[in-house]
Amino acid sequence: MDNGTPSADSTRRTRAGGTVAPPLKANRTRDMLNPGDQLPTAQPVVVKLAINPNTVLNAYRDLEREGLVRARPGQGTFIDG
Repeated sequence: MDNGTPSADSTRRTRAGGTVAPPLKANRTRDMLNPGDQLPTAQPVVVKLAINPNTVLNAYRDLEREGLVRARPGQGTFIDG
């Protein structure tokens, strides 16, 4: 039943994903990341930020849904133009 309150799971994902997505968005806005630039794989991000790999993967999926990046199977995730 939806009472208008975010579920604990969605709140956790948003909070954790907020560690990854905002810096990528800010860098894109400041032209530090250009269309076609490849994002790092999840592992270096996990190590640098000390977060769960699923957090990175969920953040990358969220960025893809927003049209900011494009995942290319077998190649990586790239800034979308």
